[in-house]
Amino acid sequence: MDDAQATQSQDELSARTDAQLLREGYLGRLPYEKAVIEADRSRNDLRKSREQLLVAAADARAKIAAAQARVDDARAQVATAAAQLDGLAVRAASGGVVQSVDVDPGTSIAQSTEIARVADVRDLKVVLQVAESDLSSIAPGMVVSVTGGAGSALGRIARVAPAAHGGTVGVDVTFPSGPPPGALLAANVSAAIRVATIADAVSIARPAGAADNAPVTLFRVVGGTRAERIQAQLGRGTDERVRVVRGVMPGDTVIVSDTSAFAEHPVVRLR
Repeated sequence: MDDAQATQSQDELSARTDAQLLREGYLGRLPYEKAVIEADRSRNDLRKSREQLLVAAADARAKIAAAQARVDDARAQVATAAAQLDGLAVRAASGGVVQSVDVDPGTSIAQSTEIARVADVRDLKVVLQVAESDLSSIAPGMVVSVTGGAGSALGRIARVAPAAHGGTVGVDVTFPSGPPPGALLAANVSAAIRVATIADAVSIARPAGAADNAPVTLFRVVGGTRAERIQAQLGRGTDERVRVVRGVMPGDTVIVSDTSAFAEHPVVRLR
């Protein structure tokens, strides 16, 4: 391109010079016309060179665009492969402590297979199995004392299952201040639900077969050698203890085992 432009400039200069010499009579017409032909040919050569350069530039841009497209495609493939590789990494859905691992290294597993259990002990909850017959006394928000691990903690009932299974109802207990120390996933615990608080109540171990808020016949120990039959009125209670509304005074000793065989006797002798 530079050579063609230099040749065209030189031929144009020669043609102008010969034209001047022709006008002054120092040069014949034939050399002048030859110079003009050479200048025209140089202009044509320069135009063709420019056209060829434009075509070459367009072709180069097309090749660059095609190469860039291949590069972009390769980058996309690399990104896809990296994402697939990253997807093979095993990650827990939440942070916590690994409780168990169910597979060995190198094992081939299907998608969604459980391979380990991870638990954040700060978010542990307890699921109590409460007898269906006691469900009427249970409500969300009640305080629950849970013992397990290396200590105990107070929780609250967060949910009562809508249906019973096998005669029991699942009751979820959460811990606003954290679970018992040393609590573990799927561990067994003992719990007591605080259904009510009664101040200055007289309570006894629940007599055999006695129901809440019902009258009951008991034998009160007198003098250590005999027991006399009395009538008492029970209130609410737990499986182990029940409130006595009337009939038993603080300090009384009563027999709470099954005494139905002596129901007709006002007094029984103790051995």
